[in-house]
Amino acid sequence: MTYVHPEDRDALGDVMAEVAREGKNHHAEYRVVWEDGTVHWIEARGEMFFDELGEPSYMAGVSIDITRRKRAEKDKEFLVRATAELAALVEPQSTLDRLARLAVPAFADWCAIDMLADDGSLTRVSVAHADPGKVKLAEEIHRRFPPDPNIDEGTWGVIRSGRSRFISEITDAMVNAIIKDPDRRAMLKELGMRSYLAVPLSAHGKTTGVITFFAAESGRLYAEDDLLLAEELAHRAAVAIENAELYRELKAADRAKNIFLATLAHELRNPLAAIVSGLALVKLTSNDPERVEQTAAVMTRQSDYLTRLVDDLMDIARITSGKMELKKEQASLVSILNGAIEASRSAIEAAGHRLSVSLPGQPTPVLADTVRLAQVFSNLLTNAAKYTPHGGQIDVSVECPGPEYVVRVRDNGAGISSDMLEHVFKLFTQVKHPIETGDGGLGIGLAIVEGLVSGHGGSVEAHSAGPGKGSEFVVRLPRATAAEVPGVTSETAVIQASTTRALSVLVVDDNIDAASTLAEILRILGHKVLLENDGLSAVITALDSRPEVILMDLGLPGIDGYEAARRIRADERGKRSRLIAVSGWGQEEDKLRSREAGFDEHWVKPIGLDRLKNLL
Repeated sequence: MTYVHPEDRDALGDVMAEVAREGKNHHAEYRVVWEDGTVHWIEARGEMFFDELGEPSYMAGVSIDITRRKRAEKDKEFLVRATAELAALVEPQSTLDRLARLAVPAFADWCAIDMLADDGSLTRVSVAHADPGKVKLAEEIHRRFPPDPNIDEGTWGVIRSGRSRFISEITDAMVNAIIKDPDRRAMLKELGMRSYLAVPLSAHGKTTGVITFFAAESGRLYAEDDLLLAEELAHRAAVAIENAELYRELKAADRAKNIFLATLAHELRNPLAAIVSGLALVKLTSNDPERVEQTAAVMTRQSDYLTRLVDDLMDIARITSGKMELKKEQASLVSILNGAIEASRSAIEAAGHRLSVSLPGQPTPVLADTVRLAQVFSNLLTNAAKYTPHGGQIDVSVECPGPEYVVRVRDNGAGISSDMLEHVFKLFTQVKHPIETGDGGLGIGLAIVEGLVSGHGGSVEAHSAGPGKGSEFVVRLPRATAAEVPGVTSETAVIQASTTRALSVLVVDDNIDAASTLAEILRILGHKVLLENDGLSAVITALDSRPEVILMDLGLPGIDGYEAARRIRADERGKRSRLIAVSGWGQEEDKLRSREAGFDEHWVKPIGLDRLKNLL
């Protein structure tokens, strides 16, 4: 029993005792530990022979080394279990971590996984060992002596070739010959590596990482069938990682789509709120031509916005379905750009921005749909004005290097984070949730820009040094050769103002038309009205004036309506005001969030006249 594995001695002793007692043929499977420390499985079969007195005399039988069979069985079980567990994971990093832990100790004494980063470098993403101390030692070796990209062996060799590396037995002589650094050599020997497998993580012909398996304390020496199993495991892991990446992308796309749909509802409700309020105001003041004319102008602007919104949605539908028709003709790029600048000038001047334009002193012939190409530059200029703080700088330039034009629209505004730069032209993508910015818009403008520029045979890029450091959009277009109204009716009845008690009301909305129209209706109804257009000003006015009612939009610049409500409620002067959220955001989570912020009620735009008349 000297060589029998300590964990199997009792069980083997019980078998032997039973054979001696009952005289049955025996069968046992147990482990033995050879003098070199390796563990082997033995299958023993034998028969007990008895003397004339019926006492056990001797046993005869055969013992077979079944180590390979046992390992094959366990390896098969390991592969089945690993496949099932990997398939259930939906996050890439957890998939890699689980893979490393599954391999230890079923297939390896320790396992390391390295992945290619976006910049082409190699990153150790997971390491597992049964002994935590050995994990730290392996991490220290990797930190001090990372894989050398200039050597076509080891991990980098697997990455470049897409083929596995396999050393059945690692000897001291081999380590001494390959590893020249004495510290590294000593640390590797401390790990006790006996055998080595490195297999690529590959899917669809592309290698993205390497799994390295080491046998050490177990004394296992990998063979060709182990290599096949490791490669099969790596392939299944690569598929699981790819599926996890796809799942993450689908979740992100689904979230972006939901934000888009909620934003669309919000953007439709905002102008509708101004139009509904305007109609109510016309009914109240039909005998005042000047006020009716002013209100009609507000409704016209908001109707124009709705029309542009629908046009943008139709453009996206045409672009994504490949049905966008461009009516191209010979035109001047400078003339098109000048038209876009004039169309955007009001937005630029309203924000107090400085605009500089640098145009070439030569003809700029281009084959283009002039209306659509002007839409491209108008969108870029409007975005620059929108996302640049008041008094910013916007620069437009046109260069003519070789066979293409390069148009640059640069601002010193909000900027774009590096992780969002590659996504800004994608549909359903916004840098922030719209309610966090208070800027409005569907976030589809850049998707339209990319589609229209592509339709003109060009390309568009976004550049930014980061948040707060401005943005630059670069449009490249090929140079062209030298050759180539219903009437409006309204009711005449006058709705009398409510005879209820006059209230002091604070109206807060960053949509100037919607805010002023709502305030005017409340004044006609006999209330005293204060008006603010951003969150911080609303807090100051609410605490200084202590209005009885506050009607507040949620998507405000500066601080949003939720934060403004919290600050008002935190001050003793703001606790008695009736706080009503007035917003295009009307989902249950929005209403719950407004209640948690301190609002008494949540009204979804547009607000009807009856509701305002019953404000008490």
